[in-house]
Amino acid sequence: MDENSKGKGNVINIPGGPYRPSTIIDRQGLANVEIRERVTKKLQIHDFDSSEKDRSMNFSEEEYQVVRLIATEGVSSGNEPAIRYKAITALAARPSVENFNTISDLARFGEDFYIRGYAMMALGHTALYAHLPILLVGLKSEERFERSAAARAIENIIRRTSAAGVRAHVKAIGDREGEEMFQKILDQLEQGVSRPSEPRKTESNITFTAAKNR
Repeated sequence: MDENSKGKGNVINIPGGPYRPSTIIDRQGLANVEIRERVTKKLQIHDFDSSEKDRSMNFSEEEYQVVRLIATEGVSSGNEPAIRYKAITALAARPSVENFNTISDLARFGEDFYIRGYAMMALGHTALYAHLPILLVGLKSEERFERSAAARAIENIIRRTSAAGVRAHVKAIGDREGEEMFQKILDQLEQGVSRPSEPRKTESNITFTAAKNR
């Protein structure tokens, strides 16, 4: 037995003592940490669902790499679900292969209907016909939130392009059920019946419900 630990029961002898003065870490070599903190702060203070102005807020390409990472991180990362949803929406503002592939993947393969729904709304913000096949699948979801998100996304594409254009692409897909659902959306728009700007929830409800469904 060590001389310093005699008569001290199970006390462990720690060289230098059990206490250390606090040390300030030099963050100069931690550029990725600083970028992530900056991106997270931007996502926290902006409501990307509220206006085109906020949706198009500029991120640098370096920052968009982090936005994509946050958008794909699951609950194990410890991120607030609301921050992840904002990251997904923010990706639609920058036309790039990486951004659009990320939200397309999330719309198809996201781990729960909230993730898939928010990704579908992001696809709607792009106003691209190419995303219609994914949105038609979303219209058939068993989950109301996901169906509503897909319908809202299609409405947005119609408004930003044309009903005739969207109809032609939907018809070309060859999905009769999807075509009928699209016609119902179009009928509602022509009658002046529209959904709220987004299937909105408070951030506290988003956090609770998303956690419960994972």
